[in-house]
Amino acid sequence: MAPEIMFGDKYNSKVDMYALGCIIYELVTLQNYHKDKTYEEIKKVDLNCFNPKWQELIDLLVNIDYQKRPNVEEVLNYLIYYIS
Repeated sequence: MAPEIMFGDKYNSKVDMYALGCIIYELVTLQNYHKDKTYEEIKKVDLNCFNPKWQELIDLLVNIDYQKRPNVEEVLNYLIYYIS
């Protein structure tokens, strides 16, 4: 669940980008993104053994500031140009 929903703030479609970041994190690490983490810890992602571009994408998607999260088109472009 995106932080803005957890804390009862207004939200928009960027919550879906946050969810996508969590899903990608879980696919890459095989670990639950939020399990046993505090608010400060969920801002930190560490994928030292993986492609740094995945790290960058996940960091963008799970940004606490929803205005800084990419939209779907930006994510697709990122995947095409940096991951593939």
